[in-house]
Amino acid sequence: MVVVTGIHSWFHHGLQNRLFSLALSISERPKTYTFVPILVTILLSLGCLFGRFDDDIQGLYTGTGTRVDLARVMFKQHFDKTQETFLPGRIVDLKAFARVLVMTKNGSDVLAEGPYGDVVKVEEFIRGLSVTLKDEEGEDGIRVVNKKWKYEDLCALNDGHCVKNPVIQLGKTLPAYRKNETEITFPVMIDDEDLSGSIFLPGSLAKPQLRRRDSSDNTEDLFDEQGIILSTPGVSLFYFLNTSSSQNLERAKRWEHNLMAKINDFSKSLNHVDVYYFTGSTFADESLRIGLKMIPIFGCATIVVFFYALFSGLMRDPIQSKPYFAFAGLTSASMAIISTLGITCTMAVPFTGLSMSGPLLLLGIGLDDTFVMLAAWRSSPKNLSADKRLAHAYSEAAVSLFITTMTDCICFIIGSLTPYPGINYFCLLSGIGVIVLLAYQLTFFGALMYFMGKKECENRDALTFAKVSAPKDGEKPTGWKFFRDYTLPAAQLEKAMESSAMAFFRDIWAPIILHPVSKTLTVLLMIGYLGISAYLASGLEVSFDRSYLADPDSDAVKFFTQEEEHFFDWPARPMIGVFGDVDYSDRVVQKDMALLLGAVENNHMFAGSLFSDFWLQDFLQFVKINDYYEPMDISNEQAFIDVLKTKYLTPDNVMSKDVVFNENGTKIVASRFIVQVADLSSFGELTDSMTFLWRLTDTYKDRYDIRVYHPSFRWAEQIADVMKYSLMTGTAAAVSVLGISLLLIPRKGVSVWIAGSILSVTLGVIGFMVAWGLSLNLISMIGLLLGTGFSVDFMAHIAYAFAVSPAATPDGKARDALYRLGVPILQGGCSTLLSTAFINLLDAYVFIALIRIVVLIMLFGMLHALLFFPVLQSLIAEVTEWCSGPRHTDEDLEKNDDIACKVPVIHMRCGHGHFSQALRTKAQENGCLCDTGDDSNKTKRSPIFYDPGLVDGVDKLIFYPAMIVLSRRESPELDAKFSCVARSALSTESSTLQAVSQFSLVSSSTSSVDASTSSSSDACRDVNDRDSPEVVVMV
Repeated sequence: MVVVTGIHSWFHHGLQNRLFSLALSISERPKTYTFVPILVTILLSLGCLFGRFDDDIQGLYTGTGTRVDLARVMFKQHFDKTQETFLPGRIVDLKAFARVLVMTKNGSDVLAEGPYGDVVKVEEFIRGLSVTLKDEEGEDGIRVVNKKWKYEDLCALNDGHCVKNPVIQLGKTLPAYRKNETEITFPVMIDDEDLSGSIFLPGSLAKPQLRRRDSSDNTEDLFDEQGIILSTPGVSLFYFLNTSSSQNLERAKRWEHNLMAKINDFSKSLNHVDVYYFTGSTFADESLRIGLKMIPIFGCATIVVFFYALFSGLMRDPIQSKPYFAFAGLTSASMAIISTLGITCTMAVPFTGLSMSGPLLLLGIGLDDTFVMLAAWRSSPKNLSADKRLAHAYSEAAVSLFITTMTDCICFIIGSLTPYPGINYFCLLSGIGVIVLLAYQLTFFGALMYFMGKKECENRDALTFAKVSAPKDGEKPTGWKFFRDYTLPAAQLEKAMESSAMAFFRDIWAPIILHPVSKTLTVLLMIGYLGISAYLASGLEVSFDRSYLADPDSDAVKFFTQEEEHFFDWPARPMIGVFGDVDYSDRVVQKDMALLLGAVENNHMFAGSLFSDFWLQDFLQFVKINDYYEPMDISNEQAFIDVLKTKYLTPDNVMSKDVVFNENGTKIVASRFIVQVADLSSFGELTDSMTFLWRLTDTYKDRYDIRVYHPSFRWAEQIADVMKYSLMTGTAAAVSVLGISLLLIPRKGVSVWIAGSILSVTLGVIGFMVAWGLSLNLISMIGLLLGTGFSVDFMAHIAYAFAVSPAATPDGKARDALYRLGVPILQGGCSTLLSTAFINLLDAYVFIALIRIVVLIMLFGMLHALLFFPVLQSLIAEVTEWCSGPRHTDEDLEKNDDIACKVPVIHMRCGHGHFSQALRTKAQENGCLCDTGDDSNKTKRSPIFYDPGLVDGVDKLIFYPAMIVLSRRESPELDAKFSCVARSALSTESSTLQAVSQFSLVSSSTSSVDASTSSSSDACRDVNDRDSPEVVVMV
C-alpha cells in the first residue's frame, strides 16, 4: 500500500503541476497554441490521401490466426490451388461466385413445367451475361480492346468445362417424372444405366417432400437411405468463377456486378418464381453503400450537436455566457478527428463500414471533455485574471480528463487485440482518436477558452466582445440578452455567474437524494436494478448471422432468409485434413482413421457413409476387391504408396485431389476426407457441428496433426469464440481501468467503488440489451468493451470531485461534487447520445446493436454517477466516520469557531521543515493558529479557507502551490482566520515558499492533510500515516 500511495502521489501531483504549467504557457502564447494545431491538422490530413476502403466483409469479420484460419492456410498450401480442376465439394477459398435461389411464388413444386421453365430462363440469362473490358493486356502480352467475356469464358473449370448445375442436369428426366413414368431419388439421383453419371442433389433442392422407397424396389443396400422426391418449392443454382490470377479476378468481379445490376429487372419478367441472389461482391457493395451513408449522417449529427452545445454554453449574464464555446469545442473535436484519420491512413489502417462510425463516437467523447473543461472554468475563482483561471481550470479538470482518456484508450487497445480485423480497425481508429482529442483539448481548445475567458475578465459581451458596464441607477435588467451595454448589478452578479443547472444539482437534486428516506429508496432501487439485470442477463444468447452486416431490406438479407429456411438441411461438406508424415500402411493408423470417420458419420449432425469421401477407406476396399484377381502388397509404406499412385489415384479419380505427396513422391505429407453436415435448421447448429469436429480431432492431437475446415466455418467460428473473447477483453479492460483509477484517484475506496460500478453498469447493459432483443456477438462484444471505458468516464469525474472536495462531511462532498460536475456529466451523456443517435438511420444490425448498447451505457453511467455513487459513497463515509468517532457538519463549522479549530483541516506532516516552522511561528505571532490538543506527536493545525480575492499578493500561491484549500463558506470569522494565516505565509522567505510543492486535504477527525516539500530535507520524506487517504487540492 505504501508503494501504491507513493506512486499515486508522484503521478497525481506531477500531472497537476505539468498541466498547471501548460495552462500558464497557453496564456502567455495563445496564438501559438491556436495556429500550430491548425497547421498540424493540415499536415496530418494529407495522410488521408493514402486512405483506402476495405470492403472484404468476410476478411474483416472472420478471424485471422484463429483455429479455422490456420486450418484454411494449411489446406490452401497443400491442396490443389488451380482453377482448372475446380471441385465444388472441396472449396478452400471462394472469392468470386454467384448463387441464385429460385423459389415458386405460391410454394408449389418448382419441378412442374411452368416453374421449371422459369428456372431454365434464369440459367440461360446468367450464362448469357457478359462484360466488356475496353482495354486490357492479355495473358500473352497483347492489348485487348472491347472484348466481351461471357460466363463460359470466366467460369472455374472441371475437366475443361464449367461446373454444371445438378438441377439443370435433371431436365432430361423431368418430362417422364411429371408423367409418373420415373422417379427422382434424393439425396442422389441414380442413373440406372451409368452410376458414374448420378447427380448429387443436396444443396440444390429446397427441403423436398419425400417418401420412402418401397421395400419391393430392387435397390442395392448402398441406397437404402434414399427417398423419392414428391415436390420441392425451390432450387439453388451455383456459378463459380475463375480467380487464378489478378486479371481473372478483375473480370470475375465485373461479371458479378453486371449480374447484380440486371437480375432484379430480369426477375420481374418471370411469372411463376421469385429470384434471390448472392455474389462474392454483394457484401462489398453493402459495405460501400453503408459507408457512403455515413457522410451525410455525420454532417447532420455535427449540426445538431453544435446547436446543443451552443445552448449548453448560454447563461443569464452576457459576459459569463459562452456562445462561441460550441464552435470551439466542435472545431477542436473535428480537427482531432481529421488528424486521427490522417494518422491511421498513414499507418495503412483502412476505412470500413464499422470504423466510419468512429468519428461520431469521437465527436461525442470530445464534447464530453469540453463540458468538463467549461465546468472547471466556471468553478474557478471569478476575480482571478484569465491566465490564473485557466490554470485553475486545468488543474481541476486535468486528472479526471486524463483518467477518462486513458481508460477509453486502454479499452480500445484491448479491443484491437482481438483476431477480427474489422474490430481491430475500429478500435485502433477510436483508441488513437481519444488520445488526439485530449491533445487538441489541452492545446487548441485551451487557447480558445483562454481567449473567451480573457474577454470575460475584461467585462466584454460574449457575442460581440463589446465593453459592458454596470446598469445605471434604478435600472432593473430582466432576463438575458446579447447586445446590451451593461451587465447585472453587483448584488446579482455572483448569482448570475452561477449556472442555474449547477445550482439545481446542489440546492435541489442533492438535498433530495441525500435525504435519509431517499438514501434508503436508492439502496433498494440499486438492489432491484442489480436483481433485474442479473435475471435478464441469464437469458443472454450467443448468435451471429451474416445478415447482421447488411441492411434489413437488402437483397443479401432476403437471400439469407430464404437460404436458412429452405436450404440449411445440407449446409456444408467439411474437409478433415491430416498433415505431416503419416505412414498409412500402418494398421494402427488405418484403424485410427476409420474410428475417426465412424465417429463423425454416427453423429446426428452428420450424414452417413453414403455421403463421405474417404480415399483411405475406398483404397483399402479397392485392394480387397482386386486381391482375388491381382494381389497387391501394401504391407509397408513404400509398397503402399506405389500401389496407391499407380493403381488407384488415376487422373479421372476425384480422390486423386485428396492426397499430397512430397517432392520425390515417396511419402504422403497431407491427405483429406470429406464428410457431410446434414439435417440442420440454423447457423448456430453449424457451429455445433464444427465444435464437435474440433473436440473429436483433439483426441488424436498427440499422434496426428488434424485440421477441420469449410468456408462457412469462418463465420461459424465467431459464435464459438465470442464468449471467450468477451470474457478475455472485458476482464483485461476492467483490471486496467481499476489500475488507472488506483493510480490517479486519491481515495482508494473511491477506486474500489469505480471497479464496482464497472461490474454494475456492465451487468445492467447485458441484461437490458437482452430485453432489447440483442445477443452476444462481435458487435455487442465491442459495445460491452466500450461500456467498460465509458462507464468509468462519468464515475471518474464525479469520484474525483468527491475525493478532492473541501467539504468536511460526506453529504457536503456529495453536494459539492454534484454542483461541480453534475451538469457536465449530464451534458456529456446527452451529447454522446445525440451524436451517436444518427447511426440508427443506417438501419443495419451492426449499427443498431452499437447504438442501443451506447444508449444503455450512457443511461446507466449517468444513473450511477448522479444517483448511486453520491448516495452510496455518502453512506459508506458516514459509516466509516461513525466507527471512527463523532463528526461535524459543514454548518457546525460555520456556526462554531471552536469546533473549527478542533477539526484538523490542515495538518502539515513535514512539521520540522523550514517553511512550516516559519509559518507556524508567524501564525502564532499573529494569533491565528489553533492548538488541537496536548498530543505532542501531532502538529498544530489551523482551519484555512482560501479565496484569492481576500489577500493582496496571494496570486504568488498560484505560481508556487501551497496550502491552497477552496471553500464556499461565507463566514467573516473564517475569512479573517485565512487572511491572518495567509499573510503569515506570504511574509516568510520567498525561497522557502517556492520549495513547497503541494498540500493535501482530507476531512475526518482521524485523518490529516499532508504537506510534502520538494526540498532535499530528509524530514519531509520520512513521514507517518502513509496509508491515510489523500486528496490534493491545487489552484
